Amino acid sequence: MIKIEVDDRAIKQAIGAALSISKNPKPMFREIGAALVDSTKLRFKDSTAPSGQAWAPLSALTISRRRGGGKGAKPLLDTGRLRNSITMLAGNDFVEVGTNVRYAAIHQFGGAIDIAARSQQLFFRQGKNGQVGNRFVKKKRSNFAQWATIGAYQINIPARPFLGLSAEDRQEILEIARHHYEQALSGKR
Repeated sequence: MIKIEVDDRAIKQAIGAALSISKNPKPMFREIGAALVDSTKLRFKDSTAPSGQAWAPLSALTISRRRGGGKGAKPLLDTGRLRNSITMLAGNDFVEVGTNVRYAAIHQFGGAIDIAARSQQLFFRQGKNGQVGNRFVKKKRSNFAQWATIGAYQINIPARPFLGLSAEDRQEILEIARHHYEQALSGKR
C-alpha cells in the first residue's frame, strides 16, 4: 500500500467548510476521487509525475524486448495493467486513490530488484548437418539440450511517480469543494 497524504491548507479549509454544512459529504469525495483517478491515468499517457517532471525513459534493452519492437513504447504502459488498476474509495470524510497491483511501489518510488543466480536446461533442434538452430524449442521437439547458468544480477528501476497531486489536481479539488459548499448553502444538497 502506498499512502500519500495531502497537507494543503487551502484544500483542508475548502473541504472543511463544505463538510461543516453538508449533510452528505460522500458525493463530494466521490467526485474528487473520480477527478484524481482521471488525472492519474493521464500521467501514464503523458509519462509525467504529479510534479510535471518527465519520467525516466525506457532503457534500450527494455525497448528491444517489447512486443512489436518497442516502437513508440512508453514507460509503465506495456500491458496497461497498472494504469487500468487505478481506482478510488470514498467515504464521508475521506477519499483514497491507488492501486492493488503488487509492483506499483517499485515504479512509484524506484529501487533495485535482486535476481538470484539460476541454472536452466535449454532445448534446441539440431539439423541433419549437426548445426544447432538459433531457436529454442519445447523439450518434446528437441534433439539437443544444454545447461546454461546465469549469475546473480540486479535490475535498477527508476522512480516514475504516478500517484500524488499536481497543481492542477489541487485546483480541481478546491473547485469541487467550493461547488459542493455553494450547493449546500443554496439548499440543493
